[in-house]
Amino acid sequence: MSILKEPIDFRALEAELDVALKADELYKLQNDAKIRAIEQRVPTYDDFRHMVQAAHLRPLDKNDTKKRAQGSWNRCAATPCDGDERASGDVEARMAEIGPKEGEEEIDPLDPKIEPKTSQEFVKYWHRLREPRKKLAYLVRFQDRLKDKFFGGEVPTEFLEELFDCTLDMIGEKNDDDDKERSERVQQLLGLLELLGQCRRFVLNLSMIENKAPIDRTFERLYELVDAADKRQLQRFIFVASHYDILLVPKAQLSPTHE
Repeated sequence: MSILKEPIDFRALEAELDVALKADELYKLQNDAKIRAIEQRVPTYDDFRHMVQAAHLRPLDKNDTKKRAQGSWNRCAATPCDGDERASGDVEARMAEIGPKEGEEEIDPLDPKIEPKTSQEFVKYWHRLREPRKKLAYLVRFQDRLKDKFFGGEVPTEFLEELFDCTLDMIGEKNDDDDKERSERVQQLLGLLELLGQCRRFVLNLSMIENKAPIDRTFERLYELVDAADKRQLQRFIFVASHYDILLVPKAQLSPTHE
């Protein structure tokens, strides 16, 4: 005769054990994240807290991005619906269709007649600019529309690759102009990179870039030019760099290793 007054609910015990195991695993992940945050010397408590809160998230694996659906389950994702281009789906294919054409005349990025209304027109005009500084001026001119209008659906991987192929030339060398102009371009570029990093599917499209060297070189150059004495500017740089998987020790916390 059993001494138990009620039968054992094995399903409830299993569910309780599962919850306890998950809680234990989360505790370990968050504890590891705290250690990493301290080792990386994150600049603010908010950065520390965000890093701990995201400890359970798994980074994308290559296999997650290799297989892409050949078709779309949503007809509105394949063709524009009610003039909303954000529902038009395959941005990468459209980028290929409107790529740079030989013999096309270069445009003036500040020409008031240049007024793109769709992402296709925006990229088409982008391809008609040859000089990196003009490309920067073009992006700055329309920066208020980048996130919500032109790249409301996503930032095409091809566009990111084209951008980072010319970012160093956008910034310029130390001796090609005065520090004030170069500093202004640095802030403009940081602002643009921050905007693009906030677009939908950005992390996915960034992960699909095979050659990350231009991105690394760009942020290394920006890092050299950021004013270490300006704490706000330095924190902004670190924040933007984190969107592109760039982790650098803040200059203010660097200690000399030799005289």
